Amino acid sequence: MIPALIYLLLSIAYGLFIFWILRGLRRIRMPWADEIVKKVSVIIAARDEEQNIPFTLGTLLKQSHPRGSLEIIVVDDHSRDQTRSVAEGVAAKFPAIRVIAAPSYGSAIAPKKAALAAGIAAASGEIILTLDADCAAPSGWVEKMSAPFAGDVAAAASWVLIPEEKSLPAQIEFLDALALQLIGAAAIGWEKPFLANGANLAFRRRTFQKIGGYEGFAYMGSGDDDLLLQKLHARGDGRILFNTDPESAVTTLPCKSWPDFFRQRIRWSSKSAFYPAWIKLIEGSAFVYYLALLVSLPLALLLSYPLWIPLLAILIKMACDYLLLRKGVRMVRRSWSWPGFILASLLHLTYIPVIGLISQFGRFEWKGRTYRKGRLEQGAG
Repeated sequence: MIPALIYLLLSIAYGLFIFWILRGLRRIRMPWADEIVKKVSVIIAARDEEQNIPFTLGTLLKQSHPRGSLEIIVVDDHSRDQTRSVAEGVAAKFPAIRVIAAPSYGSAIAPKKAALAAGIAAASGEIILTLDADCAAPSGWVEKMSAPFAGDVAAAASWVLIPEEKSLPAQIEFLDALALQLIGAAAIGWEKPFLANGANLAFRRRTFQKIGGYEGFAYMGSGDDDLLLQKLHARGDGRILFNTDPESAVTTLPCKSWPDFFRQRIRWSSKSAFYPAWIKLIEGSAFVYYLALLVSLPLALLLSYPLWIPLLAILIKMACDYLLLRKGVRMVRRSWSWPGFILASLLHLTYIPVIGLISQFGRFEWKGRTYRKGRLEQGAG
């Protein structure tokens, strides 16, 4: 039967992809941490974060890394609230913190990249750590993320996790974000890095400057993480690592609503048009697979083939997801949630095809700015 054969082949392909991820995770290797304390600069591009920035800075002030070898630079990205004055109030008490204003931006460079580039230009640290203004860093974060930088290491990525909560939406968001990070970590394990999260990314300042920073994709509203990682790899200026240590993870606030969740995923997906061809092929295959599963039940009713075929295909997909996410949850030392897993796995069937289309052809709003096809629309504040 043709439908059964099609869904069997799609399921096999998806299973092989999950196997590729699991093998890649096993290939991750971290160098021994050396004893040389490096000067580290933490860069935070902050826009409309007056409620969160004091807590974020408070976690950075508790770092085990020597205070004399750590500077924290907050770049106010044209906030519409009191973010800058609140950050300056904290900085007035702690010399390790500096607050600067983001420069102007336009069609050549997107707002967040302009802010990050300004912070990096003002930094004096050998290692740059980027952190979002709504994140919390554990006390050993700077030490854990900077220690692996042996002589041939150019960059390191690590986990960005949702705090462990009992609410079902938070559990779904945690597993959804974890799945993306497991794919990124596995790709690094295979020495083909293409995916990371800028809320927890480390790289050498001189290497960033050597490759021209965000040049080539500066106009994109997103991509200060993925596209930078790909550029670093393409230039071959050093190894790229994924730090699997749970103590190197930062936590970020969950989305406030489902519309915020979808807008965030659309923003993340908007940069995929600039990925290399082999990554686009994987993403295109995943799009076709999820779309096929999404329409499988209606097609079974319309074409009168047995319902067990699409149901079995969906169960195979969930079994593969279980193998991956169960391993991921153990890696980050979190508790397992069956309701969260089932709903997250089913949610993929709907939102991945929809978001894939909207991000490439539609528009989205993020913190008062409107983007179309990943670019900031003119006149957006």
